[in-house]
Amino acid sequence: MTTIEELRKDRWLFYMEGILLMALGILAIVLPQVTTVSLAVLAGIFLIIAGAIMFFRAFRHGAGRIFWLSLLSGIIAIATGGFMLNNLAAGMYVLTMFLVIFLILEGSLKIILANSVKSHRNWGYLLFSGITTLLLALFIIIGMPTTIFWALGLLFGIYLLVAGFSMIAFGIGLEKSYEERAH
Repeated sequence: MTTIEELRKDRWLFYMEGILLMALGILAIVLPQVTTVSLAVLAGIFLIIAGAIMFFRAFRHGAGRIFWLSLLSGIIAIATGGFMLNNLAAGMYVLTMFLVIFLILEGSLKIILANSVKSHRNWGYLLFSGITTLLLALFIIIGMPTTIFWALGLLFGIYLLVAGFSMIAFGIGLEKSYEERAH
């Protein structure tokens, strides 16, 4: 079974993923400041929860190396989460930098994926998505530091919108390429 045939079996997942990503993308684009602040707050909360779990795990393991590693990890996560919640601008900056790293990796991987499925009729959508994602990372970097207050939400929304569109288009292309092979 070829890669295209394997992907075609679950093409409905591409449609569902695409629709969900596009809906979330539109919401993030309409409310970029709210999205940026929300992402920073959620990250802070998640870090505190993860830190508390690590802290609890440290005491479950008792004395020893695992205790100290878990305890230290928990303290760092709780402190980082608390810092992000108490200083949202710094939290947004950190998250913006993580987004830049993510976009660079994601864009690069989509370009690699596009090149590996060039025989597929709609491979160009994946390439387009990868290039667009790399351009979004560059845009954030150029606009620093003022972009931290709105760029995270806006660019995250654009990323979601483009990714959703490319997943739907890729799924449609999977069906069309199957129909063409059947005839």
